[in-house]
Amino acid sequence: MFRVGIPILVILIVIVVYFSTKTARVGHAFHSKSSEEVSKPDTSKIPLYETEAGLEQRLDRWVRAGLISSTESKAILDFEAQKQPVPPAALRKVKAPGARRIPATAEALGYLGGVLVTVGLVLVATKYWPNMSVAIRLVLSGVVSGLLIAAGAAVRGEEDRALARFRWFLWLASSATTGLFAWIFSREQLQYMIRSSVLITASAIVVESGVLWNRRSRPIQQIVFLGALATTAGAAAATVFPGSEAGPSGIAVWVVGLAFAVIGFKRYIVGAIMTESLGAVALVVGSALVTTRWHSIGLVFRLANSLGLIAIAVIPQILQRREDQIIAGIIGLVAAFMSLPATLSYFADQAGILTGAITWIAGACLIAASSKRLVRVPQVAKVAGGAMVIGGSALTGAQSQDVAPILGLLSSIGLIILGTRPGQVLLSAAGSVGILINVIWGISWFFPSEGRAPLLMMISGILVIAIAVWMTRMRGRFRAELGPEFRHRRKM
Repeated sequence: MFRVGIPILVILIVIVVYFSTKTARVGHAFHSKSSEEVSKPDTSKIPLYETEAGLEQRLDRWVRAGLISSTESKAILDFEAQKQPVPPAALRKVKAPGARRIPATAEALGYLGGVLVTVGLVLVATKYWPNMSVAIRLVLSGVVSGLLIAAGAAVRGEEDRALARFRWFLWLASSATTGLFAWIFSREQLQYMIRSSVLITASAIVVESGVLWNRRSRPIQQIVFLGALATTAGAAAATVFPGSEAGPSGIAVWVVGLAFAVIGFKRYIVGAIMTESLGAVALVVGSALVTTRWHSIGLVFRLANSLGLIAIAVIPQILQRREDQIIAGIIGLVAAFMSLPATLSYFADQAGILTGAITWIAGACLIAASSKRLVRVPQVAKVAGGAMVIGGSALTGAQSQDVAPILGLLSSIGLIILGTRPGQVLLSAAGSVGILINVIWGISWFFPSEGRAPLLMMISGILVIAIAVWMTRMRGRFRAELGPEFRHRRKM
């Protein structure tokens, strides 16, 4: 599980950094684009039947969403109510939420100070923590959490993106101390089991981060809320089924991840891309946890989950947005890279011919789908399908080495024949590689004498020369079929 956690941690860090910087860029673009528009209010677009209370509710909602500042909201209300005429010059002085008022150096110093305080608190707690009573530990963690929440609330994040990020940082630290408070209370005060303590701790973080997030553009709080929610689901399943290892927890996390992915893909939530990213990660983590309880079925489920993410990324009819395709494709490829070797080696050892046959059929289906343009990247699908056909033939050797080289040789010849069709030159390349592998394998298996080394060297050299000559003669086809002109003609 440690190997699974490293790439997932990297993905989560990239997601947080990306959305934090993206929010700042969007705010700056809003300011640069609409500052002149704010200075010239267009009263013609405001309905005549708009009441002052209704307008105030809308403006309040826009302020909470971070679209305008509270100063701008008051200026608009005063202008519409004709209480206090606001000259254009005054409106030009109002900065949009994305405008930077805090120097980057000051922002960096604020983060550095927060880190130093946190590290100092950890060091003090480490030195004196064992000598403290449970009550003192609870008071200390609770007071620190409350102070961090209050400090974040006191920061005027609506007026500057740097202040907003600093607020997110303070509230992130408060979520950590709130989790510590809940853990001490459940584990040391109530003497609960570890799974129950995890459930209580994650639930406390869900409540706090959910209130702080409140469906606004606060990516740090949103990612904490979603992550804690998935953890709560897994801990709840572990509490209900205490003797089933992590299998039920994996199913619960997978279901929550599926919900996150659907909500993000459908754009039902603010920060949809981040939500769907966390959903895809939860799908991978949940399927990995299932294997701890049901190993054989879990391996199949884990691999199918990875291939499913890749499928929704490459099939045009499922996801229409480019960013959704990239997220599902990258996370699916990483998950498949981690799960495919273990799955194939396990089942090849148990049933090599069946495993190889299934892999071979999957590769053939992928080649057929790419030939009919049912995927977004047909050339990549052709290469992957050819590799699966050759690899599936090789997997049968775990059970019968008499079958594997012959099946591999026949499959390679079939790929070369298919590659003679227009647009299928990559299949011929895959078939040539397969012939080189399986001929050498077949000679070493069927002629196990000491004098086979010269024969292997001679035949290998002949095959390499033949492939090289073939590549030179097919250079025009490679350039024509893999170039942009051929792809454009196939789309028409």
